[in-house]
Amino acid sequence: MSHYFLVLLIVYATLGYFGCIFQPKIAELDSQELNEISEEFPIDGFGYSSDIGILERGQVQANQSLYVLLNEMGISQQVIRQVSNELKQSLGFRFLKENQIFYRYRLHNSTPEAYYAPILIIMESNIRYVKVDLTDGILVQASVKPI
Repeated sequence: MSHYFLVLLIVYATLGYFGCIFQPKIAELDSQELNEISEEFPIDGFGYSSDIGILERGQVQANQSLYVLLNEMGISQQVIRQVSNELKQSLGFRFLKENQIFYRYRLHNSTPEAYYAPILIIMESNIRYVKVDLTDGILVQASVKPI
């Protein structure tokens, strides 16, 4: 029995010794060696990054027009006219329908008054939508959500 104890003691001592020898070395880094981590935000179903704001869903009320929606978002009358003309010419889009679904991005830090990113998404069906993006100029396009 004492031989087993002696062998067990030698095995534990050996493992402890090798465990200390093969410890990973901790490297010290200078601040010059550190790079800033760039965080990528997830992309939503409409192709926008989630850092824009919170996607809010709304329904068109009776007699509510495109002008009213864009005006609530802080878009000027001149730009609204240009968007309306672009929608008519390129997509044949003329009127919003009552109870039609739309989405817009509410900026993260806009409380209590709502401030919106200049992006409006108007659903034509469950998968088809019209995107109005006024971030860099006027972009009006019809798209389909991926299934």
